[in-house]
Amino acid sequence: MTLRIKDWDEHYENNRTRGLKQMNWVPLPNSFGDLYTEMMEQKDGPIIYAGWVLLVLTASRCHPRGTLVRGNGRDHNSTTLGRLCRTQKVVFEKATTFCLKIGWLEEIPSKFPENEDNPEIPQEGAENPQEADIEWKGREGNGMEGKDSIVGQVIEFLNQHCGTQYKPSSKKSAKLINARVKEGFDYVAFMNVIQKKTKEWKGTEWEKFLRPETLFGTKFEGYLNQTTTKDKSFQEKVKEAGFA
Repeated sequence: MTLRIKDWDEHYENNRTRGLKQMNWVPLPNSFGDLYTEMMEQKDGPIIYAGWVLLVLTASRCHPRGTLVRGNGRDHNSTTLGRLCRTQKVVFEKATTFCLKIGWLEEIPSKFPENEDNPEIPQEGAENPQEADIEWKGREGNGMEGKDSIVGQVIEFLNQHCGTQYKPSSKKSAKLINARVKEGFDYVAFMNVIQKKTKEWKGTEWEKFLRPETLFGTKFEGYLNQTTTKDKSFQEKVKEAGFA
């Protein structure tokens, strides 16, 4: 089943956001009603609420908005949400369970039949360790990668973060990503590079280079370890102030 934020259009869209192709912000309600109180009275109330906010932020970037669907059309789960938001999947396990209970979330029929997953998608709690590694390592050989391999994960994150439409089936992109994986870089490293270069290049003449062949090429390690301009500026100010 696909998870959807209930009454998304009513609570999380307005006349400004409805005309946007991609949302970079969300009009989040600031009322503290009975359901909010019930949530915060739970033992893990603050964790559940943090997970709920992350669910809303994620749903705002999905298509269609308000649903928790990945770029490849498959449903998000606690594992993929945790990876995307860079937090523990237990946060989403607690949040989705409670929010379904109080009606903030709802389930709708999935685009993909239940349990009809791609062979390379590891099931949560898989007993075979090799199966659990497939999603991260990808399939190497002919360069054709499954949508849920690390190639698919990276391309999906790039598209969501930069508003691009690169295909995970691209042999060229798969070759570059797999080359970096062979060098020992993981999914988090790819996320960091995408985020750093987007922050640096978005809105400049360099924005056109937010593409797989530039980001995931031989300069990948340099991009990963670079200090952003804003960080340098802050460090210089600290030094000038005599704190370093």
